[in-house]
Amino acid sequence: MNKLNNLIIKLLSVDSKVIRQLTPITSLKIYTSSTEDFDPSGLFSNAIFGLQGSNERLRTFSYITLNSNILHPVIYNTLIKSNSFYKSILEGNATAVFDTKKKDFVKDPKGDTGYTFFIKHLNDLNPRNTGSKSSKDNAAFFKKYRKEAMFKHLLVIPAGWRDLEIRNERPVEDEINDLYRAVFRLSSVLEGVTVDRQYDKTLLRLTKAIHDVYDYLADVLYGKKKGLNKRFASRSVDNATRNVITALDMEPADLDSDELIHPNETVMGLFQFLKGALPKCLYVIRNGFSKQVFYNDETNYVYLTDKVTLTKQQVEVDTAFKDLWTTEAGLSSLIEDYRNEVIRSKIIEFDNKYYFGLIYLHDGVVMLLQDLSELEPYGLEKKHVRPMTFTDLFYYEVAHLTDEVIGAHKRDPVENKGSISYFKPVLHTTVKVNKCTTPDGNKTFSSFPDITSEYFNSASVNPNKLEPFGGDFDGDMITMYLAYLDESVAEGNMILNDPKYYIGVDNKVTFPASTDTAELVLAHLLG
Repeated sequence: MNKLNNLIIKLLSVDSKVIRQLTPITSLKIYTSSTEDFDPSGLFSNAIFGLQGSNERLRTFSYITLNSNILHPVIYNTLIKSNSFYKSILEGNATAVFDTKKKDFVKDPKGDTGYTFFIKHLNDLNPRNTGSKSSKDNAAFFKKYRKEAMFKHLLVIPAGWRDLEIRNERPVEDEINDLYRAVFRLSSVLEGVTVDRQYDKTLLRLTKAIHDVYDYLADVLYGKKKGLNKRFASRSVDNATRNVITALDMEPADLDSDELIHPNETVMGLFQFLKGALPKCLYVIRNGFSKQVFYNDETNYVYLTDKVTLTKQQVEVDTAFKDLWTTEAGLSSLIEDYRNEVIRSKIIEFDNKYYFGLIYLHDGVVMLLQDLSELEPYGLEKKHVRPMTFTDLFYYEVAHLTDEVIGAHKRDPVENKGSISYFKPVLHTTVKVNKCTTPDGNKTFSSFPDITSEYFNSASVNPNKLEPFGGDFDGDMITMYLAYLDESVAEGNMILNDPKYYIGVDNKVTFPASTDTAELVLAHLLG
């Protein structure tokens, strides 16, 4: 990995000689206000990078001014791997003093903490060598690149590698552009100010935003298989999830009940669905209730709910909070954090003074709102209102997407035709759920979460899939993939409607309607 780190050290930062030859990015606008020409100072500028399709656009770099000295992400990684205590200091979670004899930080409850405190002693730091190979490597790497540990300019790769394209009359661009925007916004906070400890949180967020750029470039250049093959030659599928198989409840009240799970349906949890259909989920979350909060793309003013009065208030938020909810990178990180069950029932709030929103949930009615006055047209009582959690918001926004995707699950080793099968997802959030409808009747939910109940995290397949999978309920796992392009969904449904799909090469039914449990037990015991 050191060869990659050596490359990334050079690829992210630039020295003064190179800077003088490059033109910086100074605007986040895509187009000029009056034309459809690329903004001359933006990420896709023809003036900076050359015209689309030209060789110049594939070779010309730019940079973003960071407005402060920032710890290089490779050095950051090296330091926290050598000593996790360094991370605690940088994040302001531990206090220390710098021992000039040991040339290292020492825990001290009366000491100092934070980003600027740590950086102040970086040039004198000599990370402790425990004698292990990794410790020696980290120490040697830090010593070699100590002079390049801090940098003021982030190199921006040529626009031709990440260009804006129009597909089906919609703009499409590479995800690294959102990462550059996050860096630009955070660095703008530091423009024209004296950077001291009061900006520690901004400096840390900026470091992590640059770290995201590093991760992206590392993935493209190296990948988990040490080459470009992860991106261009691997068989891995983005956003696939692995899930433990659990038993399916096959006893609905009646055959017409919406609780009845059909032969080609598989029950999956909310986190698994969010990950599996990530692009569609990001879109609906960003363009649903959040649009009422972030009503103006040009400013940091948003509408939040006052904790005391439960009324809608206009509030100015920091750029980091806005980016978290309005960019692909930010929302993706929120969904990744949602893996942690502690986060799922957490109230969404800002600055300990405002809620992201409220939820009314009672007697089969659900409603997301920002102000108690929104209840009045429907005659709903405010005593059934509570602050909105991540689970409330995510499920409300994505529940309807189950009809717009098709799934495939696979159990390794693939031994027969039935080891891979298609399914229609059924979203299940918590063990106990609420059936409810919005007051206007436009949305109906069959599995609205009860946040006081346990979360559903597994995959419940129809029993007709167990025998082909060779699976049971002792911890066996399956890999699940979701497809969401219209063509893919149409193809999946066509396969599910084709009789040939259900017949194996031996002319027997691939997915039997009945499975003898005793035979399954004996098969697993005796082989």
